[in-house]
Amino acid sequence: MNTQENVIEINTLEEFTTHCLGRSLEGLEELRRDSIHCGDTLLLNQPKGLTQFATLCEALRDFYVFEGDIRTLFLLDTDLLGDRQGTLKETEMLFEDLLNSMPALLTDTEVPVLAEHLKTTLPGIIDRFQDLLPTLKNYIEDEYINYEK
Repeated sequence: MNTQENVIEINTLEEFTTHCLGRSLEGLEELRRDSIHCGDTLLLNQPKGLTQFATLCEALRDFYVFEGDIRTLFLLDTDLLGDRQGTLKETEMLFEDLLNSMPALLTDTEVPVLAEHLKTTLPGIIDRFQDLLPTLKNYIEDEYINYEK
């Protein structure tokens, strides 16, 4: 672990937000890997997998709140932010739908379905967030930080 990090100067909430968005890509990659690992573990050792799932759900909730807070704070219309593959709004809706469907998949018969979502569906959604968060970061930089330049 590096005990000395580069010191950066952050003067505004907007700068702090873009800094956090830049760092969130690394966290999303870890979240993607954790999701796949949790899906595998659920299939091999359900009790251990369910423990990992609880931890994963906390991290998913944290990201969900983080991204939603940014959207609310900056009054963003995420239908306008996207790329050729789709908008941030579409990705947010897929993410929310998946999160809302997960509790119903915690029955013994549905755990394999949950595991498959954790191994394929959720990592795909996280990949889309990884693609789109730089667009969100650039938008905030352009509209709120560099707007006078």
